Amino acid sequence: MQSNSSMKKELIQRNFINGTALLLIILWAYTGTSKLLDIDNFMAIIAMSPVIGKFAENIAILVPVTELALVVALTVPPWREYGLLGSALLLTVLTAYIIYMKLFAAQLPCSCGGFIKAMTWSQHLAFNIFFMMLAAGAWWLAHRRKLFTAVNRNSRIPV
Repeated sequence: MQSNSSMKKELIQRNFINGTALLLIILWAYTGTSKLLDIDNFMAIIAMSPVIGKFAENIAILVPVTELALVVALTVPPWREYGLLGSALLLTVLTAYIIYMKLFAAQLPCSCGGFIKAMTWSQHLAFNIFFMMLAAGAWWLAHRRKLFTAVNRNSRIPV
């Protein structure tokens, strides 16, 4: 039988994982949908990028579709861990891109959708780092919890 403090810890961890997943679902649904609704503008801005400009057409489809695929993964409980890992990885790539843009091409407008487009590069960097850390922390907790779940031998029910 679990102690009261371990049950509280379990509840806090589960709430952190689920809360982070919910925030990421909102983020990815919002940004993915905004990019797809204004895909021509999104593609035109990406085309101006010194790093990824020649791949603008592919990236303009790949990024919002990936964001919306992450929404699905985060929504389906058995896939949630993969959605958290995918979110952390995508946010890492986007954060690296923002760092590059801040260092070498800060005059380029942001190609993000919605209210995120209004952020400065520094604000966008802080925003991405925050969500990247949330996603990585939630993934780590979800992965760790899965590895250490005890199972009753007879019923195969987690205990």
